[in-house]
Amino acid sequence: MAKSKPLLRRIMWIDQQLRIKRGATAALPNCKTLARDYSDEFEPVSEKTIQRDISFLRELGVPIEFDRQPERNGYYYTEENVFLPAFHITESEVFFTCIADRALQQYKNTPLYDKLQSVFEKIQTLFPAKVTVDPAWMNNVRISFVESPLRENDVHVWETVSKALYRNQRLLIKHRKLQDSDLTVRTVDPYHLLGREGDWYLLCYDHPRDKSKGGIKMFAINRIEYAEKLQATFSMPDGFDISEYIGTMGVMREGKPYNLRVEFDAYCAPYIKERTWDGGQRIKENRDGTIIFSSPHETTHKDHVLEWVMSWGEHAKIVSPKSLADEAREKLKRALQQYEKER
Repeated sequence: MAKSKPLLRRIMWIDQQLRIKRGATAALPNCKTLARDYSDEFEPVSEKTIQRDISFLRELGVPIEFDRQPERNGYYYTEENVFLPAFHITESEVFFTCIADRALQQYKNTPLYDKLQSVFEKIQTLFPAKVTVDPAWMNNVRISFVESPLRENDVHVWETVSKALYRNQRLLIKHRKLQDSDLTVRTVDPYHLLGREGDWYLLCYDHPRDKSKGGIKMFAINRIEYAEKLQATFSMPDGFDISEYIGTMGVMREGKPYNLRVEFDAYCAPYIKERTWDGGQRIKENRDGTIIFSSPHETTHKDHVLEWVMSWGEHAKIVSPKSLADEAREKLKRALQQYEKER
């Protein structure tokens, strides 16, 4: 994270200066003298920054006034017993903030990254001067996150979609399917943004065009090449529940659901058993060490399911549905043909 001026340290220091000068008959601290003395003791700071700090204290309810008499010309507490609001942050909290900063990398392909980075920088300014942290924690946290390959998203599209989502504003989008060269123009009501493995999707109501069918659809944000907010607004459907549309094993539940059953060999079984792949998954263990993995939930996004099963190579075999097993077999045949061409 970028280094920032420690706001909390300045606040505590200003409080100390006002207490020292309390009851004095001579000059009181003002923005000019506070900025000068703080810069000499800690780091350069402007008079405007000190003024903002004073305003911040007033917003917190701290009783500060300015005495305009020429011989005093400065700030003072109007009450005898003044207590600043408590600020508590521990060393471990600083450490975990740094870990969270590392986790931000998964948002690099969206405008969220810069926004969240700014938030973390502001949080850093609140770290008290008395909190000491091993520099290795701050500058080289020994924790990393392996990121999925990120697709680039158009910043303007992302911001337009997110603002329309927040304001329940209808959108006009131009979307290109993965294997199509032509753009399709659609009018949609944005319901939900979903992040999955580095990709982002818009769940929305797609308004009917001519004789085509409307309904709930999912569009990949990186394939939306243009987005425009319209004047029309919409209301979310009563009882809308995102879980009804998003399945664990796939991006969106659509089409006819089926129960997936996959056999994993003894080598791969321990890896499958130690993770939750689907909220309702069931695992049957066989005597020979193999297992049968089943998902009773609606699993309709076959491309994602095929990708997952085939990623285990010779260690996994689809038992049902038969149609999915047949499709996996054909894909594997075509893959093998790519290598046979080189003989």
